[in-house]
Amino acid sequence: MTTETPDAELTARLAWFGKARRLHRNKRIIGMAGIILGACLVMWWKFDASVPEWGLWTGLGVIAASWALFAYVIVARWQWVKQNSRLVGVVCWFLYTPAPTS
Repeated sequence: MTTETPDAELTARLAWFGKARRLHRNKRIIGMAGIILGACLVMWWKFDASVPEWGLWTGLGVIAASWALFAYVIVARWQWVKQNSRLVGVVCWFLYTPAPTS
């Protein structure tokens, strides 16, 4: 029985991908919960005639804030990937610009 040591490059890449996936996890969960809460408020306003007008505007505001949080997370993760992609030699298709060939 032989025990092989794991490939250092593969281990580094897997750690890098794991870190990229964990970035801003709480913000993503809060954003998803906010979208669901906002949708529930809008549906509550729509289906119950006794709900005041603030139910609609609060729901729409929560949905807008949650989507803004999602947009922030996308931009922040993209910036992190752009800054740290050279650490393990990861080449992303949107970061790679090939040299012109003549």
